[in-house]
Amino acid sequence: MNNVEGVIMLPPSPNWYFGSVADTTKAGVFVFGAKNYVYLLDISRPIPTVTGCLSCGCARVTGCVFSPKPGQERLCVTSGDNGVVQVWDTTSLTCLQTQGQHKSPVAALLWSPSDEDTVLSADQNGVIVQWHYPTGDVRTFCPDPEGNIVSLACSSLQPYLLAAGFKSGTILLLDLKQDGNIVCTLRGHRDEVQSIVWMSAATDGNCTSSNESSADEHHHQLLASGSKDRTIRIWDSTTGYCTDTLKLPARALGYRGRVGGDDGGRRMWVALCWRKDRPQQIISSSYGGDILVWDLTDTGKHKYQVLEQRDGQGHSRVVFTISAVENKVITTSMDRQIILWDLDCMKPRWSLPTLGGFVYAMAFSPLTPGQLAIGVGDGMIRIWNTQSASPFDCLGFWQFIKGKVTSLSWHPTKEGVLAFGTDDGSVGIYDVLHTKQATMSSTRQKKTVYCLSWGPTCAVSGGSSCLALYSCGGEGVIYQHAVNKLHQPAVDISDIIKTTNQIKHKLPPWTEIAWRQDGQYVAIGSEDGSVEVMASPNLRQACIIRTHHKPINKLCWHPMSPDTPAHFSCWLASASNESVVHVHNLQAGIGADTSPEVPLVFTEPFHQAEGHKAKVVDLSWSPHCPGWLVSAAYDNTAQVWDMTKEKPVSNFRGHQGRVLSVQWSPTDTDIVYSGGDDFSVQSWNMSQQEHKEPPLDHKPPGRKPKSKGKAKNRGTEPHKQVTEDMKQADLNRSMDQLGTGLHGEVPSYVLSKEKKTSHEDSSTLQSRELLQLLEEKRSQLMAVEKRTVAAIAVAPKHDQTSSDVQDGAGQQEGAGKSAYVPLTVENILPLQRTSDVSLSVTESAAEKKDPRINRKKRKGRSLFPLSANMDNRAKCHLQEDCIALADLMSGKTGGDTAAGSGALLGLGLFFDRRSLYRTFREESLNHLENGHVDHSVQLALWKGDIVGALQLATQQGQLTDWLVAIAPQAGHEVWLQTAEAYAQQLCNQDQHYKAVTYLLACHKVYEAIVLLKNSKMFREAVALAKIRLPPHDPLLQEVYDDWATELQKDHCEQAAKCYLAMHQPCDAAAVLARRGDLATLGVAAKIAAAAGSQEQLSSVACRYAYECQLQCKWQEGQELLKNYKTLQAHKLNLCLHEVLVNGLCDLGCLSEDWEEKLVPYSWGELDTPICLPDFLQYQSETDPLCPWSPYIIKEQSFLGYVVHVWCKFCGFVLKADDTLQLCHLLSAPLSTGSRPATVAKLISRVSSQVTAGLLCLLGGDLQKAVTHWVTAVHTTHDMGQYQIMNGLLRMLLPYGCLSIRQLKMWSGQQSLETEGTLQQNSSTLQHVISCLSVFYHVATLYELWWGGPYQDSGNGCMAHGAAADHQLCSNSGADIMSAATSTSAQLEEGMHDEAKARTTDQRVAVLIQQLQAISGAVLISDIARKYALEEQLVELETVRHGAGVNQKQSTLLKNVETCSTVDADRTAGTGHVSPSSEQFPPDSLTHFNQDIQPCHETNNMIQPVLSNNKVEGRVAVFPDNPDMFVVSNGESTGSQAGSLQTAPSQEDNTAGEQQDNREYHTSVGNSQTVDEIVVQHMETLENGIPGSQLSQLQQQLAAIPQGYRTLPFPDPVETAMTLVYLCSHWPDHQNIMSAVGHDVISWGRQHSWRSSQRQYFTRWLNKMST
Repeated sequence: MNNVEGVIMLPPSPNWYFGSVADTTKAGVFVFGAKNYVYLLDISRPIPTVTGCLSCGCARVTGCVFSPKPGQERLCVTSGDNGVVQVWDTTSLTCLQTQGQHKSPVAALLWSPSDEDTVLSADQNGVIVQWHYPTGDVRTFCPDPEGNIVSLACSSLQPYLLAAGFKSGTILLLDLKQDGNIVCTLRGHRDEVQSIVWMSAATDGNCTSSNESSADEHHHQLLASGSKDRTIRIWDSTTGYCTDTLKLPARALGYRGRVGGDDGGRRMWVALCWRKDRPQQIISSSYGGDILVWDLTDTGKHKYQVLEQRDGQGHSRVVFTISAVENKVITTSMDRQIILWDLDCMKPRWSLPTLGGFVYAMAFSPLTPGQLAIGVGDGMIRIWNTQSASPFDCLGFWQFIKGKVTSLSWHPTKEGVLAFGTDDGSVGIYDVLHTKQATMSSTRQKKTVYCLSWGPTCAVSGGSSCLALYSCGGEGVIYQHAVNKLHQPAVDISDIIKTTNQIKHKLPPWTEIAWRQDGQYVAIGSEDGSVEVMASPNLRQACIIRTHHKPINKLCWHPMSPDTPAHFSCWLASASNESVVHVHNLQAGIGADTSPEVPLVFTEPFHQAEGHKAKVVDLSWSPHCPGWLVSAAYDNTAQVWDMTKEKPVSNFRGHQGRVLSVQWSPTDTDIVYSGGDDFSVQSWNMSQQEHKEPPLDHKPPGRKPKSKGKAKNRGTEPHKQVTEDMKQADLNRSMDQLGTGLHGEVPSYVLSKEKKTSHEDSSTLQSRELLQLLEEKRSQLMAVEKRTVAAIAVAPKHDQTSSDVQDGAGQQEGAGKSAYVPLTVENILPLQRTSDVSLSVTESAAEKKDPRINRKKRKGRSLFPLSANMDNRAKCHLQEDCIALADLMSGKTGGDTAAGSGALLGLGLFFDRRSLYRTFREESLNHLENGHVDHSVQLALWKGDIVGALQLATQQGQLTDWLVAIAPQAGHEVWLQTAEAYAQQLCNQDQHYKAVTYLLACHKVYEAIVLLKNSKMFREAVALAKIRLPPHDPLLQEVYDDWATELQKDHCEQAAKCYLAMHQPCDAAAVLARRGDLATLGVAAKIAAAAGSQEQLSSVACRYAYECQLQCKWQEGQELLKNYKTLQAHKLNLCLHEVLVNGLCDLGCLSEDWEEKLVPYSWGELDTPICLPDFLQYQSETDPLCPWSPYIIKEQSFLGYVVHVWCKFCGFVLKADDTLQLCHLLSAPLSTGSRPATVAKLISRVSSQVTAGLLCLLGGDLQKAVTHWVTAVHTTHDMGQYQIMNGLLRMLLPYGCLSIRQLKMWSGQQSLETEGTLQQNSSTLQHVISCLSVFYHVATLYELWWGGPYQDSGNGCMAHGAAADHQLCSNSGADIMSAATSTSAQLEEGMHDEAKARTTDQRVAVLIQQLQAISGAVLISDIARKYALEEQLVELETVRHGAGVNQKQSTLLKNVETCSTVDADRTAGTGHVSPSSEQFPPDSLTHFNQDIQPCHETNNMIQPVLSNNKVEGRVAVFPDNPDMFVVSNGESTGSQAGSLQTAPSQEDNTAGEQQDNREYHTSVGNSQTVDEIVVQHMETLENGIPGSQLSQLQQQLAAIPQGYRTLPFPDPVETAMTLVYLCSHWPDHQNIMSAVGHDVISWGRQHSWRSSQRQYFTRWLNKMST
């Protein structure tokens, strides 16, 4: 049960053909049953609102009625087609009581007026159950065993008088006091009685009586009944006569239904409602949805008034229920509308449209705000105007739609043009503003249309800007439909893709297509989970996304608008059969001015959202808040995400089933529309939802087992899967059947009123009683069995055929012969009750005989029933036949008289042959009308008309083996036709093997193979084709192709074998490569190599090498790659990756798990070293300021050793042209713009960049080489993996600044006065080297931060005190500094004072030189200007184009997010409060967060600045308090993550600093002050933007050298702040601050543009001056 109060929704349609499926209360609560749910609708409000929902399990609701008892109107009783009746409390939405006495669907339901706690229900078998639900007492009676009850009604004046309307047209008046005895039978209707109502005949409708005697004395009761025979009859219950008959008028207001509407009256339903306040007035339904108000006092011809329709509101099809409340009535109809009528003005007040199927698709019009198109499984499209004054302003479109509407798409430029697709593959276009006639495409998909998208026309030679409609079907084909030429065949875009991109292998089945808003790019999803982004107009591949592993369900481009930042236009969201939503930033592939030559491959998502517990099927971006996304999933929820932060925002759980579609309102930032398989569309506010994330305990719904056969009558096959409460009822049914079989009558305990001690014991027998009955039956049958065996033993043997045994009773025809009766369950429990068994088993056992054994054999059906009926007439008629026959014999009859037909049909057997032919014809027609085709065929054969008999059996689908066997008597052609027809019949009956045999007998080999193929029996089809067809027959290739297409979903290896059998190895390699695991990729690479497809081999081998790198299986990769010279680039990369991982493990940069994966080098010991460039050779000279010793591998540098391995192991030749070509082959295929998700993927990407750089270096292109290395280092820095970054720099620059100096000398720039600064006119190569130098010095700064003071290592250079043991590093900056200080103290304990002072001076001198080198290299003015200008440009553009959007997002976030606060950690000295970022509005301008925490940010993702190898955290310096810093970690270590730590300092306890701390925390802790600062800054930006300021900033940014603008330099201002903090917290920091800190502070004050940064440096400057 679910409470969905407050949600505006289009509910599911009320169930059809049940008169008690809806009811209402005086308070204005309307209840109706839809599917297996009961919905509560508040109709007293101006807008009808669903207030609750009751779940009735798996059964369809057939009735729901409110309690008439005053004070208990909240109680509602429901019934279902599983025979279950339940009482509910509609306030708490809970079930109070349940009973399951019925064995068939309940057709009628009501509360008893005599006892308002008693419920009466009747099922389709004619059984009426009287249930007193508080005590569980049940009475059951069946007034007419052969009847089918349709309606029930109890008299209000005579409460024990019950009227039951039957399907036959009979009405029975029953006395409930006398166990349902029949009081009176009312006959007059010719068809089923669909509704019955009672009312007093007195003029005052309120007159009632307290007892039956007074009611009989003063009142007589009238009964009104509505029937399918189109009449309403008024009955007098006292006399049983019909007092009046009202005939329904012939469509009083004309017929307004859809074509074929009510099937000429066959779908007729007459609903009645008799208002108590007006007893002489009755309301009924009529033809075509008309509602009639009858005045019984009117004696004229027209006694009725018709409720008028207004503004299109009114029913157009039959009405099933009419419920009255005061002066209003509410009706439900087959046209799927619920209408409230005002009887005073005789017009509708409002109309609520409902839905009759799954909501597969929804789409908002881009040109008409608020116009929502809804595609429903009932074959209709609803256009809901959500902005209309009428709350449910809907239009319906169904013309030319013959299936479920599964996809919708509005034309982006033409208003009102809507494209739709259906489950039968049809594609059409509606113009909803001008006509309701759809234009259908001549090309249909073979399966369901899952996706539609508008895009420019594409072609190999170049398309046009004219928009075309693209459809994607379930068979995996995408068609391009010309909108103005839909009658022409559509174009399969697979041919365009293969031709443009020169693809030889078969493309995977497509599952989704989405064009970007500007029409430049299209994203296409496939069944293997990959997404290909292609550029118009020739569909050239731009990039490939391989992040999903299951079929793509939805692709959605981020909307483009002037208010949306430009970088969002490259965002693509994707969803698959997995539960994760991915967002990809494709700017690297489609954002550049020039597209890459080779498509970029994205292997990691840019952002991902995890939380759903089932597959995601639909996505929708917010048009108001950039980066916000809503998803629909099979876990019954819709989820709103903030993808910029990968954070869930709101979760909606109002649907009763899977959510299939979702759309964000284009006019309201807070409203989302969702539709599901509960037949409803719901509009909900995400800020009002209780939950933020999907439920954790959701279990995906399992599939229901498919039924082997479709029931002829749905009503007679109730669903047997009921709840645990119904198990006792099922047990009772079995006992009822047992009792019937034993005693030949209904047991007395079923018809009598039962007294139960508890609810659990109601309607059940004791187990011992059941066992006793079973044992009694068993003993009786055992006795019969013994007598039968004895009789068989003494009886003579004779032949017995199966025809001698009739109905399984064991009777054998003959002289007293007895048949053996096996002792089975079927013999113990009879299959059904039979009324012809008059002798009970007990009595038969006493007489030593079984009544079933003595039953006579049934006589077969006659071939001449009409003739037999003529001979069974009265004697007078037979005498007349004799006279007629005599006249025929004498020739006295006229020419019009013909024997054998008409009244003389029976004389055909006694006259000539012509008469007999006429008799045969009449008898044959009679057999066909009654469904006895075999008899009609027999008559044709008796006439000798073999051809006619075969044709008749063929038309009726009644061919048999013996008919085919006699077909040759009519000729060979007839036999061929008959055998083919029989094969088709067998195929329809799923007897495929037998059908194939008959086709082969007719030499129809191709047809037999096609039959097997179409039946998906591919293995048999291939076997037959291979054995009977030539090797190169096209049909064999077609069978292989279809089989491979079917197999490639789950069985890639089998599909590959099919493609190999077709001699298509490229397709085999492609289908294997889709799986993506290491072993399968290896097989795919070998097949591609055997096929000679170099492009495919390179692509697969690249992925194989990549997987080998991730799993550290280098030897397996080398074994595959060594045999192919074209894959040398990947082999070189694999070798470098192995050396890189070993080196990082040696340096302690990786965890112990990596060390377990290491194996000895596959190349073993190498020969003599080769001649290498100077930069790669080992050098004995070292840098005295380098914080680490050189990383040497076997007396070679890292890069030198790698080149040595390449030359000796991989056969690499040092040639410039070859190396540059290898670099191009390596860097293109696996380029990606996303962030690596794991350390393994990070190292793999770093390895590719380092390999490409080394190849460029050997090829003489130093600029590209260093650029690749800078990219590798920046990737590690961007990911926060600083230990890996330090290790990488130790391997790339083993000699520190000396290595950098060698690169500069190599570039021809040897005379540089200062290492870190460059002139304005420097070349781009110098900028690249400078960027690498900056990262090196930043790594040096990290090393100093982690280690603390230096000590002499004994080799002439200063070694890091804590670098040898990284385990000393703790999880916070304060612990690091404390450890460093304690280490220094321990070293100084054993020294003399003079030696200690000398050592300290040396350490300080070296540290000052290191810090000066760092500041000189890192503090670049142009870089600081670039960061300042870029951030100002971003803010100005945001305020200029999206100030309103930011305000909306801010307001929305305040509604949906709970502010996170951090308690004050009050210590003895100071009260420190951690200003968590969650305390401030998340949508505040970026500069404010940076003011508080000035750290490096990339792509709005906060990145760590300082960390160690155990904790990848973030250190932030607070500007207003230089002594405070934050270490933000992923996990809490000692204290709460993100709390403030105070670093030990010698001067931190001064009174002035404590006062500054208190002032700072007072200002930060005041949330109101923070909000005021944000608002004031936003107002300043909004009101103070001159027109030329933006262009001026752009010009200033363009004046900065290009190398500084494009290369990823770290932010120098943040590095300067870190330098100042480090200088101030080092022993003897006064000297360090005077030597280094003063210059850094001055530089920082000059180049910082944020006020917080300037305040930080100013405060430190003031401290130094004091």
